Amino acid sequence: MGGIMAERDIDNHKKQDEKDFVYENSDSPWKGLKPEEREPKVRLNVDIDEDLNDLLAEKARKLKKSKSELVRVLLKWSLNK
Repeated sequence: MGGIMAERDIDNHKKQDEKDFVYENSDSPWKGLKPEEREPKVRLNVDIDEDLNDLLAEKARKLKKSKSELVRVLLKWSLNK
């Protein structure tokens, strides 16, 4: 299954490269428009108790943020102390 996903990712990158080529070499108003640069990320897969997940989800809703964003902020905060 991992091989299939990797192949799909490669195909998607090829398709995006083709789209980028078309925009760069046309009279399109999108010519030269590039997506914003993003920092490389690593997926962190962590098992947590359902109670902790519920607390995290509740806090994320209150702050109107995603759980992932909340976890990133909490990790940065805890590691900088």
